[in-house]
Amino acid sequence: MRIGFFTDYAYPGGFGVEFAMNSFRDGLEKLGHEIYIYAPHDKEIKDDPENIFRFRAWKFQKNPKMFFNFPFLPVGKSLKEIMDFKLDIVHSQSPFALGLLAKRIARRQGIPLLYTHHTDFPTWIKANLWEKKFLPWLSKWWVKKYVNKNDAATAPSLKMKTVLLQSGVKKPVYALSNSIDTKLFKQDKSGAEFVRKKYGISEETKVLIFVGRLAREKNLIFLLKAFAEILKSQKNVILLLVGDGYQRDELEKTSKALGVERNVIFTGFVPHDQVPAYYSASDVYVMPSLSETMGLVVVEAASCGLPVVALDDLAFHDTVFEGENGFLVGAPEPAAFAQKVLTLFHDAELYQKFSLKAVEVAEKFSNEELTKKLMEIYQSLMR
Repeated sequence: MRIGFFTDYAYPGGFGVEFAMNSFRDGLEKLGHEIYIYAPHDKEIKDDPENIFRFRAWKFQKNPKMFFNFPFLPVGKSLKEIMDFKLDIVHSQSPFALGLLAKRIARRQGIPLLYTHHTDFPTWIKANLWEKKFLPWLSKWWVKKYVNKNDAATAPSLKMKTVLLQSGVKKPVYALSNSIDTKLFKQDKSGAEFVRKKYGISEETKVLIFVGRLAREKNLIFLLKAFAEILKSQKNVILLLVGDGYQRDELEKTSKALGVERNVIFTGFVPHDQVPAYYSASDVYVMPSLSETMGLVVVEAASCGLPVVALDDLAFHDTVFEGENGFLVGAPEPAAFAQKVLTLFHDAELYQKFSLKAVEVAEKFSNEELTKKLMEIYQSLMR
C-alpha cells in the first residue's frame, strides 16, 4: 500500500508531530507499506530520499523551525507529477496548506482522506500570538470545516477527540494514541552515567527532567516556580530542561530571578536517539503543560521507568494514572506540584512501585500495537 503523509511542520524538525509521524512510518514500513512524505522545502537540507516531496515555504521562525507553505509550488517536480503520483490513502497531519493539498489529491484520485489532529491550535495561539480572541475562534472553526471534508479523523487522546466532537465535527473520530519505540526508550545505565558525568551531576543528586520545546504554551515559568519550592526543602536537586526554543532567554532570566539558576541545566537540542540516556539519568519526569494533545514525552519517560508528576489535564488521563505511575496535580499551584515531587523523593517504596507501573503502562503504546490499529482504520476507510 502507498500512503502519503502531509505535514506543514518542519521535516525533519523538533516537533512531536514529526516523532509521531516517524514512529508510524517505521511501523508501516515494517509491514511492507510504502510511505511518502509531503513537507516544506528547507534550504538547510541538502539530500532528501526519493520518498519526500518538497514545497516552497517561507520560514518565519527559526527555533524551532516553522514555515508558511505554498502547496502548489513544488520543488524538484511538477505539480502535475505530484498530483498524479498514485497513492492508496492520504493521511493529513495538518489542516492548513499541505493539508489542503492532501484533500485535493485524495479527491482527484478518489482515495480515502484521513486527518490526525496533533495540535490544540486555540491554546497554542493564546500562548504565542498577540490576538487572543478572534484567531483562536477562527482556528477552531477552520479545523471543524477541514475535518468535515475528510473521511475520518484520529485524535491522539480522549481530550482531543472530545475537542473535535464538541467543535461540531460530524465525521468519525478515532482515539489513536501516538506510539513510541519501546526498544529505544528503555533504561540505559551507561547512557545515564555519561549524561551525569557530562553535566557534573553526582549519584546522590536527584534529577527532574522536562523534554520539549522551550515555548510559552509549555508553562515552564510555572515549573521553575515549583522547582524553587522544591529547593526550599531539598537542596541536592537538578532540573534538566532538554530542548530549545524562543523562550530560552526568558526562562534563564526567570531562573536567576528565582535564585535557582545553579540548579537548572539548559541542555539545548538533543538528538532523539540520545534522549533515552537523559531520561535514564533522571528520577522524575515533570510536565507543567496544559496544552498537550497527548504528551508523547510522558510515555517515553515512563518507558524508561520514570514516575510522572503533571498538572491534571485530560490529555494525560490515558498515560498517567493517579497513585499508580504518577501524580496529577489538580491545583495549578507551585507548592502543590512541588509537594508531589518531594513525596516521591522521600518514599522509596512508593517510587519503586510507580517506576515499575510506568514501564507497564508504556508497553501499551508500543509502535507495533498502535500501527496495527492505524492499519485497521486505513482498511475500514478503503472498504
